[in-house]
Amino acid sequence: MKHLLLNLILVVTTFSAHATIIDPKLTPSDAQSFNLYFEDWNAEEVKVQILNDASIEIMSETIDLNNTNARKYNLKNLPLGSYTVIVSNKLKSIEHPLTLNRNSVEFDYHNIVKNYKPVFNTTDEYIDINFLNLDSETKLTIRDINGNVLVSKNYEQSKAITQRFDMSALPKGTYYIAVNTVESYYSKPFTVR
Repeated sequence: MKHLLLNLILVVTTFSAHATIIDPKLTPSDAQSFNLYFEDWNAEEVKVQILNDASIEIMSETIDLNNTNARKYNLKNLPLGSYTVIVSNKLKSIEHPLTLNRNSVEFDYHNIVKNYKPVFNTTDEYIDINFLNLDSETKLTIRDINGNVLVSKNYEQSKAITQRFDMSALPKGTYYIAVNTVESYYSKPFTVR
């Protein structure tokens, strides 16, 4: 009985962990349409994009989550084939692959890609970066307006990056900080005054 109870707890725990990975939830609706639920998405607004198999954006909208927690998407006017639904906010983006068939929409729940975005905070003297990279190889660079590299750091096998850079010795001007991983690239300009 103990083993049965432990196995049941393990199955429930595994299901719960899997459910959080696919937030927001996509579920088939009727033929060639699906519902997108934002119940556990902690943000005021999200951007939803649908890309075709050539990675060309065919639909994009920003949704105010103060007014809704679900949206239905009808794909019946699209050609049959592979698509990607990307849902993103300021902190993360999630890519859901799907296949549009003649009578259904099929989701590939095993190939969902979840990327966390870096958070950059700047003052007159410092730039702080916080980035959850989950053991991904990450390169951080700071460049001047001409593209000259001022700082270049590689991070390997670190779950998170929390770093402060002193910018007080730099001349006034515009600079760029960039975070590059295997799956994503983020860049942000900042000004030293």
